[in-house]
Amino acid sequence: MNLPVAIFQKIRLKFKFGLVMEVLLDQLADRGLTINLYYVFQEGLFDEKPKEFGREFGEYETTFLGPEDMKKIGRIDGRDITEATLLQRLEKGNICFAVKIDDKIVGFTWCDVDVFNHPARYRFKLKEKEAYLFDAYILKPYRGLNLAPFMRYRFYQELGKMGLNVLYSVSNYFNTPAIRFKNKLGARVIKLCFYIRMMKRFHWHWIIKSYEMECPQQAFQGGPERWEGEIPQL
Repeated sequence: MNLPVAIFQKIRLKFKFGLVMEVLLDQLADRGLTINLYYVFQEGLFDEKPKEFGREFGEYETTFLGPEDMKKIGRIDGRDITEATLLQRLEKGNICFAVKIDDKIVGFTWCDVDVFNHPARYRFKLKEKEAYLFDAYILKPYRGLNLAPFMRYRFYQELGKMGLNVLYSVSNYFNTPAIRFKNKLGARVIKLCFYIRMMKRFHWHWIIKSYEMECPQQAFQGGPERWEGEIPQL
């Protein structure tokens, strides 16, 4: 059976970037079994010395996006998030930050200053200086240019000006490109978690391992231990 072109292109792109396991897990999810093995990271400006990027990065603009920009990013091929959903994020107080080249949005990322929310059934309320980073995206023609770490680092700086310096994020265990760019910025793994959902009815979540002792920046005051609901420890 031939797959629709959009699905085929998505699978081909994931294979190209070494995300074979994510392709297989996507196929299982389509059949009602969701398996998500993921890291929780703490990110931020840990190093007092500013990170250096190439000279060309001085020509790129970084900026916050508002409601008038949601139509543009809601029309990007390969994304299934509508303009209405993006506007709802802004209405809830989520922040969207972008990098532009020649006044064109080529990448963007989001943060929630209220709730850490991954997966949806396992979340904790963020404290005053905390934020949850999510949905980082670089448009396909601009990938491979080191824009993801550049955009992330500039986001750290801008959030820091707002008093938000305890930053969390999530990356799937098999998403090597995402983990690689976070490593470039000095992000630290603080949890390894495992989530299973069957037929949208039954779900289980485990914190497989905690790495607090290997993460000396402990200003988050307990961070991801603040899960809602019962979570069995392995």
